[in-house]
Amino acid sequence: MRVSQEEKQQVNSTFSENSLKMMRKRYLMLRDDQTQETPADMFERVANALAVGEKSYGKNEEFVEQVAKDFFTIMASKEY
Repeated sequence: MRVSQEEKQQVNSTFSENSLKMMRKRYLMLRDDQTQETPADMFERVANALAVGEKSYGKNEEFVEQVAKDFFTIMASKEY
């Protein structure tokens, strides 16, 4: 699943500076180019990692994609 830059910007803008500081220290990974991912990048990464487990149960790629989108939406709306 790929999230648009516009969606990512919208998600990232919902976090306070204090929460961003905490996330940078604890949860946001460094990329190979030494830039740090954003909260929306983290949500996308986690959603994809969770959804890929559905393949073990014989689910097709379309189903896995939908599960990833659902996980992203839940995390982005802070319903987790």
